[in-house]
Amino acid sequence: MDNTMDVWVFEKSIKERLDEYQVVFDNLDQNSSIVGYSSIWAAYLSNVLQQYSWIGVWCPSHEECFEFNLHTPINTNVSVHKINYDSLTAHISVHPDELYLRYLPQESIQVPLKDLYVAKRQENDKADFEAIANSLDMLRIFYHYLIWPWDEDVENCFASFLPKLQSRLTLYYDIVDGILNRFAQKDFVALVSRGKKIYEQMRSFTPEPAESDQVLSISMNLYTKLKLVQNRLERYEDSKMRDNSRSLNDTLESHVVDETIIVSTGTHLVDSQRLDSNVTLWGLHKEQSPTIVDKTPYWYFLKMTGDNIILRNLVINLRHCQAVIFVSEGVTELDSVILKVERSFKSVAVVVGDNASLVANRCRFVDFDVAIFCLSGSAVELTDCVFENNGTCLEIMPGAQVCLIDCDLSMSNNDCVKYNGGFDKDELKSLDSLSE
Repeated sequence: MDNTMDVWVFEKSIKERLDEYQVVFDNLDQNSSIVGYSSIWAAYLSNVLQQYSWIGVWCPSHEECFEFNLHTPINTNVSVHKINYDSLTAHISVHPDELYLRYLPQESIQVPLKDLYVAKRQENDKADFEAIANSLDMLRIFYHYLIWPWDEDVENCFASFLPKLQSRLTLYYDIVDGILNRFAQKDFVALVSRGKKIYEQMRSFTPEPAESDQVLSISMNLYTKLKLVQNRLERYEDSKMRDNSRSLNDTLESHVVDETIIVSTGTHLVDSQRLDSNVTLWGLHKEQSPTIVDKTPYWYFLKMTGDNIILRNLVINLRHCQAVIFVSEGVTELDSVILKVERSFKSVAVVVGDNASLVANRCRFVDFDVAIFCLSGSAVELTDCVFENNGTCLEIMPGAQVCLIDCDLSMSNNDCVKYNGGFDKDELKSLDSLSE
């Protein structure tokens, strides 16, 4: 049975929390550097906590569980005796009635303040324990969700740090409220963990100037890895860039003009959809492109009806529809997109309509009866694209303009390009080159 004491828990709005953090940093000038924010917290907490002893609950980290041979984090009743503000730690002793006392040190130990919760029932009333609990709650959220170890290496002034604090606080609430989908949550947690490990490696790895090129190469490799993690975390910090939807299908059905929709890793089942002008559908990770699958039969899966529609870093599997994309008007751009068929039936990857345009870069078209069908008056520009096992790579109607640059058609059937209408292929003004 859990005998953990009842502790103070706080539910606040984003604005309330942001106002509190502004109080913590209130003594800073707008142009002051935030390097050394631990000292800022030390000054703030010393005024609230002072040196009162109090009763609380210690929630050990996974590292501390490993140190004390605990199989899982165990909430433990403790007494807090002394606070070290320089290191933001406290000396605690475990209560003698704890069930897991045999695993825990019986002498006083030093633990991070952010791992401590204040019990509602105290043995004295000399201090404002709710205020103490609130200050530790602020500290805990700040260090767990709002700041990363490498932030202190950047010479940011408080004025530039405040928007970042606000965006990370918004992300924290999206996670707590379940707005950020579970795939993105897992990815975010993994990124933070990976970033911290890389940063610790960098801190412990300090090559001397005279050391070998191999050692310097390792150092640069660590820096590059951390930079990649930082770039991906910045996408989560930008509310416009992250995927906050529980269902990609619901998001597409309610999308608006001038919207960027971030698609998280995993497989997404989606009904036939229509995309309007200035809409970007962006796979979150290029190395692990999310997969979109049509879930209902229709002649097209995605209908493009405006200018500046962009699909990037995606895999689209055709399962039920006859065509993946129908560009009915405007300009559609595909960047690093893989289009393929899951079932054996007559299918088309992209149909480009009259007066519509398709621009594709670094794309793959796999297993289609016809990969791209160019209607009269359409314009198609393909760069560095690959066609694999297609019956026909391009079927071109009279009056269509087609340009291929560095494309590979060799892995498809002999009928790579099919011209309809009995016209001479020289009439296609923009047909610059066709790879054999």
